[in-house]
Amino acid sequence: MLHSSKLSERAIDKNWYFDACALEEKKRLGSLATACSKGGAIVVVSHLSLGEAYGSCVKKDNNDISRGGEGERLRTFNSLIQELCNAEYLCVVSNEDIDEILEKTRDYFKLSITDAMHLATALKHHCQIVKTTDRDLSGLNASKLKQLGSLFNNPHFQICTF
Repeated sequence: MLHSSKLSERAIDKNWYFDACALEEKKRLGSLATACSKGGAIVVVSHLSLGEAYGSCVKKDNNDISRGGEGERLRTFNSLIQELCNAEYLCVVSNEDIDEILEKTRDYFKLSITDAMHLATALKHHCQIVKTTDRDLSGLNASKLKQLGSLFNNPHFQICTF
């Protein structure tokens, strides 16, 4: 696993932030490992991303089990985390010290606090791309995203879906 202090030393277009939605389904991340190893990209996830994804898997499993299903999401998520922990292309970052960026993010967009925290954390850790399946994030105005990114030396800041 890569230490977060190394992110600022890398080419900014190689740091991809993954929010909780992007971490919930292992099949979406299957091709990610190949892309990262070939292209040199780093997967950046925050404590918030991990916590939200874990909680969502538990909730969905509980609902599934109550309807007679197997409840496979948490096991799949735990398997993904095990794989990522051994990956050289992963960096887990904190959501600390994002106050100024978070304030600007909320000035630019009307988002939930967690969605705004994801964007602010991505900007703080020099990520050009935020990978998500969250409609609230994927629907943001690309021009305004670039304006926000420019305030923090990241003029190509963007949201990408799977």
